[in-house]
Amino acid sequence: MRPTCSPEQPSSRANTRTGRRRPTAPTACACSGATALRGSWDAGPLGDEKGFGICHGTAGNGYALLRTFDCTGDERWLERARAFAVHALEQVERMPGRYTLFTGGLGTALFAGDCIDAQARFPVLEDL
Repeated sequence: MRPTCSPEQPSSRANTRTGRRRPTAPTACACSGATALRGSWDAGPLGDEKGFGICHGTAGNGYALLRTFDCTGDERWLERARAFAVHALEQVERMPGRYTLFTGGLGTALFAGDCIDAQARFPVLEDL
């Protein structure tokens, strides 16, 4: 069951790794963010100048799309996140290797795995 968002009532979300529940503010849960993210989708994945990482690259933007799916349950956002994951993995193959969590292939691989699992588990932040 997906958390629901409304401006009147914040939702809570169980951390998939620890099982603890934490409040999720409606704005963080993409109630109004879905409209804003439409611009990211319309602009498309980032080019090679920004890279593929989760910090400021294609996979990072993809996590926003995946989080929107996680909050809304709208399958279109999952499909969009998966499209970004494919693009990010193609970038990893053609660009020089980087071996860090946030700007390298490791974070991109975690994002791709999260797209397969259909759960937004941004590394490190989801464990706080």
